[in-house]
Amino acid sequence: MTEERTPPPNTEPPVTGEAASTVPKPTVFNTPHANRVSSSTQTPSSRATKHSTNRKALAPMIADDLENDSYQILPEEFATYFLNVGDAFIAECEKIFSLDADTDQWRSTVESASKEYYTANAEPDQYKPFLKIINAVLDRATGNSTIKKRFPGFNRALQYAARNRKSPTGGVKKASIYPDIMGEVAIQGQTNAEASWERSLLPLEFKKKAKEKASDATGRVGIGDGRVRKSRQSKSGKATIPSGSKEDYVIKSKSTKPQNRGQKRTPTGSLSQNSAKRTKEKQEDVNDEERNPTYEEQLAMYCLEMFSTGLRAHTYGILIDQGNMTLHHFDRDGWIYTSSFNVFKKWGMFTAILVAFSSFDAHQWGFYHSLDWDRSRCMIPIVNQASALGLNPPSLIIHCEKGVPEDYRLERHDQTTPVDEYSDLDKLQSLTSSNISDIDNTEPGFARVTLMQKVYVQFGLIGRGTVLFLIKQDNTAGEPGIVVKISSQAIQRLPERLYLRIAKQGLIKSNSEHVKNLPVLIGWAQCQQLSDGPRGKLPGSGKIEKGGNSDRRIDIHVFPYYAHIYTLPDEATFKKAIRDCVGCSYDLYRFLQLLHRDISSENLMWDSKWNVAILNDFDLAKLVPEMQRGPYAKHKTGTLPFMALDLLNGWSGEHQYRFELESFLYVIMWIVVRYEDGKEKYDTLRRWLAKHPDFVFASKNTLFSRLKVFKAIPWTQSATFPNIYESWIYPLRMIFSRFIRSSEAAQESKGFGNQQQLVYEEVGFGIEEFLDVLMKY
Repeated sequence: MTEERTPPPNTEPPVTGEAASTVPKPTVFNTPHANRVSSSTQTPSSRATKHSTNRKALAPMIADDLENDSYQILPEEFATYFLNVGDAFIAECEKIFSLDADTDQWRSTVESASKEYYTANAEPDQYKPFLKIINAVLDRATGNSTIKKRFPGFNRALQYAARNRKSPTGGVKKASIYPDIMGEVAIQGQTNAEASWERSLLPLEFKKKAKEKASDATGRVGIGDGRVRKSRQSKSGKATIPSGSKEDYVIKSKSTKPQNRGQKRTPTGSLSQNSAKRTKEKQEDVNDEERNPTYEEQLAMYCLEMFSTGLRAHTYGILIDQGNMTLHHFDRDGWIYTSSFNVFKKWGMFTAILVAFSSFDAHQWGFYHSLDWDRSRCMIPIVNQASALGLNPPSLIIHCEKGVPEDYRLERHDQTTPVDEYSDLDKLQSLTSSNISDIDNTEPGFARVTLMQKVYVQFGLIGRGTVLFLIKQDNTAGEPGIVVKISSQAIQRLPERLYLRIAKQGLIKSNSEHVKNLPVLIGWAQCQQLSDGPRGKLPGSGKIEKGGNSDRRIDIHVFPYYAHIYTLPDEATFKKAIRDCVGCSYDLYRFLQLLHRDISSENLMWDSKWNVAILNDFDLAKLVPEMQRGPYAKHKTGTLPFMALDLLNGWSGEHQYRFELESFLYVIMWIVVRYEDGKEKYDTLRRWLAKHPDFVFASKNTLFSRLKVFKAIPWTQSATFPNIYESWIYPLRMIFSRFIRSSEAAQESKGFGNQQQLVYEEVGFGIEEFLDVLMKY
């Protein structure tokens, strides 16, 4: 059986200068979050991971996102709804950029570059002539009164360059080499600025040129021998739509939206019965873990790099194949792409598109509306490279939460900032006795915070795309102990701050000692929704309806910068941290009916300032009565290596508290066999890192069904955790093994078939027995 490969460590750019002495080392988030699943993302391919250093390893991840959340539209539709370019302006561009009437340098430049492009013998030789065409078009557009009237924002801040094919500053080493041509933002006074993904705006990727027959500058290209890397269309057997008139295009949506990627499959049998056959079924899936990306996937990787800078709601890209162009738009809901058109046969459209892109402002490029920065020197916000480029990083306006400890309080300005109450508050307010409104829980005034350095990013195209930035306040030195968390949340989910208020107020009323184990919410803000952008205007299946299932909003929360419990130096402290996190989880359940639903190694934290454990990240939290109200209750949530077996195996009922306890067991197992002295040292249990739930299920289920396999794991190899196997792992494993056997026996004897939930309710799970083991030993 093929083992899963563990992606190597993150490769964040180094911190230099004064910041190096004050900023803590960037958090290295381990690979388990590469397989995080949630009801908000509704996708098993939402990644929160260290960057992989291998393009082949990234290809399957990208493919999952593109295959399941993609829509094809006409180029004219893309021009209209994404670029604000209509038929009338395309006709104007046909005249402005006509090659028929002029005999000046303009015509000569374009024709010679076109001939050079089509007669190039190799792919790299195509970049420079095509770049000449782009710059010639934009040079001619500069100063044109018609263009200035139609697009007042037209400027040359977007500059195109054919860079060396290596990953630029701040990107993934060897993961996605730099695009053939990249449109980058110009920075005043920095004409020779080093390439970086923060400055990148529009990647252009060229398909490799096959051997051809003779061709000319009209776009009539001969048929090649086909020995090139496949596109997604050719790989799947779907023919590429040729260029032609509007009537010639055949539009096909590849979307599988009605299937809801996060929905549960129908159960097909008992836990142990499914494991063997699923292992065999998914063997091919594991063996295909690494492969060369298609051209579309490579373009998506460039856009993923731009997403990973942490400040964008969407990105654009262009794919070019022998003069035929397709336009691409990526956001946290999916991928919009066009059928192809020939840039020389549709010259007016091609030139109009170039003009439109050069007229975009930062918001049209996808940067968050709530950011504030000095636009006089750079049209987009820059964070990690700001110091090197002589720029001031962007800032945010934050609402300050009431009741924050003095050590974490932000300095507020006296001006009154209106707080808009969360519109769907009544969805949750009726289910709790806590006062969770924004108005009642927010201090008057506001705080301005500056983003200083990105320390974590959820590396994936589709989903929340969570990113953490260390912050400082105004012009003060600040303290490197507070982060801003920015994430793109499904609009159907309520903000994390509401659940944190329920948890805090509820535990205080219940006299629970574990209120100290909740994360401190320092402040919050909200930004735009995806439906506010171009996807909200798009007709057809690719449209994002305001407040619909595909809509997302940008949530911003401010927290202390906690450490992970796997960095703790000794077994006694680690045990205390686990006990406190479990105790907090149990009190939330028994007092408030609140489930965390994403217990993982990355969400169990340690507050070194107060020496207490923190049950962190309530993004996926739900109240039990809330889950019982609607269909969103039955979506699987969590991080694959730590998800309960039932969730991996097609559970169709509501989320159970025993799933939380099972996840705690997996966290204990994971840390004990992989970490030593606070660092990841061993590669044990790497099969849990598989990207498919079925394979993770089979790997984990074997530990419960086969004692010999379980005992073969080197549970005591870490010098940091010599005793946890005997005190916790073995007895807890026995509890779950007995439960699984009892439930399967009841299922068989009672004839419940696939109705797993009924059987489990009858058998029952020993929550108290589980807690006793943790608390006594």
